[in-house]
Amino acid sequence: MHNLSFFGKVILGIFTFSTGLTLLFLKKRILDHVQASILILSPNSPIKNLWIQPPEVAPTDIYFFNWTNPEDFHDLNIKPKLEQHGPYRYMQHIEKKNVVWNNNNTVTFNKMVYWNFDEEHTNGSLSDPITTMNAIVLRITNWLNDIESDFSDQDDIQDSDYYSDHDSASEIENVSDDEVLNDSEEQENENQRGYYGKDLYKWSMKGPAPQRTAAHNIISHLPGVRSPLKELGSNASPYEIWKHILFDEMLQEILIHTNNKLNNIKINYARENKPELGELGFYELKAFIGLLLYTSISKSNHETLESLFATDGSGRDVFRFTMSMKRFLTILAYLRFDDKDSRPQRVQGNRAAAILFIFNQFVKTLKTVTPLAN
Repeated sequence: MHNLSFFGKVILGIFTFSTGLTLLFLKKRILDHVQASILILSPNSPIKNLWIQPPEVAPTDIYFFNWTNPEDFHDLNIKPKLEQHGPYRYMQHIEKKNVVWNNNNTVTFNKMVYWNFDEEHTNGSLSDPITTMNAIVLRITNWLNDIESDFSDQDDIQDSDYYSDHDSASEIENVSDDEVLNDSEEQENENQRGYYGKDLYKWSMKGPAPQRTAAHNIISHLPGVRSPLKELGSNASPYEIWKHILFDEMLQEILIHTNNKLNNIKINYARENKPELGELGFYELKAFIGLLLYTSISKSNHETLESLFATDGSGRDVFRFTMSMKRFLTILAYLRFDDKDSRPQRVQGNRAAAILFIFNQFVKTLKTVTPLAN
């Protein structure tokens, strides 16, 4: 009996040692197999349905503090009385729609997020009246008061630093010392009164003295456009007007130098046939310029490209429908307006040589369509 127990322990030890040694050498293969069969997202992955429509996440509770005595706002001796209301619970539901499994091992989808009010676990209702302060207006008011107190003791900027006086021999008059002193004191009193902008620039309450208008600021032409733009009439489309401002010859010049730059860049990549490094076409260049104009029209100049090309419903569809974000970045980075090889010689004569030809062509075009360009 003793011998059997001993041999059993030996066999168990050998089995345990063999199992541990096997797991030590096959650990990476086992983990790779588990990752490939379970964790990697694919059309046949067991986690695909959980990824497309995950279960409900943790609820979000919102609390409000109701101000019960707002009528005593102007009485500094009375403290505000606040009552906590809530929680108001919302449940978040995430769903991915329009899922497309691409051939390059990527997936394209639209992420939809829904917030549903959970009335059962909410202490109150959506119709509860809540009185509170407008924190944004209050913060701006305090900020303006701080600016006024910080700068009230500083030296005022004289109007003479910003406005140039127009003096001529015919306008010089003899004045007494008392008159000059009185004028100076009056001017100083006027300068002490003014307004501060949010950029801390002080604006005078008194406008500049009337001056003679410079000759180059006098418009002697009637407003309007010239031919051939005038011949298009009021029913012309924006694209027809655009063609009379940006001629095809200008765009062809940009295409030549931009494609030369793209061809030189390709050799630095392992894959020279990457889609975003393809040759720029005539209509693609027009589409790129159109997207730049669209950012100005929609006031999106300060938005990130990730925001403009977002696929979760917050982006601008016109960007994704026109080109990919990588292609847009590539064109933006390698857009060229002149020959780089001859630029060093031309820069010596004009530091704006990189854009000088296109700029002169653009000015020349404007002179043909509007009298103000002269």
